[in-house]
Amino acid sequence: MDEQYFLVLLGQIATSPHIEEKLAPGGQIDRTLSRAPALDEKLLQALSVDEETGRVLIRPEHDRVERVVRKMATGLFVLRYGWAPAQEHVGPVAVYPYNVIDQRPLPYFIATFTERFQRKRWRTVQSGVFSYVFVRDPRHNGKVWCMMDMYKSLWAVVHFPNPKSKKARLSPDRWLFSELAERTNGYEHAT
Repeated sequence: MDEQYFLVLLGQIATSPHIEEKLAPGGQIDRTLSRAPALDEKLLQALSVDEETGRVLIRPEHDRVERVVRKMATGLFVLRYGWAPAQEHVGPVAVYPYNVIDQRPLPYFIATFTERFQRKRWRTVQSGVFSYVFVRDPRHNGKVWCMMDMYKSLWAVVHFPNPKSKKARLSPDRWLFSELAERTNGYEHAT
């Protein structure tokens, strides 16, 4: 199941006390791994060492991560705007760990601030666990980005069409970044 994979992956890269509770013996991640030894083995096989820095990296299954993030963001979009865009018009999806090494692109980071350099108001679902904000795409009128912060360790960004009009410009060549081509070698392991 993609959601279990995503949570276990977060457990490998996050440094949040909330995640540490889930990793502890008897915690949610610990129970998942004990019931699914193949998942545990798959994650072990995804570990590698960066020869330049000596850091341990984990190569995520991008498709699984993107499916979970897309589903979460689409739910938030429906909650906020009252309609669901066709999934082929949702995306690209980008995920940026930032707790060990900050990998967030500057344009996304800047978009979370107002013109007066005040932080935009994020909606906090659970403090230290999940918050999100919708911001306007600075390059295209009407398009929005759903930005999610998970466990103060990982940002996910999903591009959406104009929420006010279902006849939004949907062409992928109008997106600001081509995240699908920017995949990294892996996420920094939290240990």
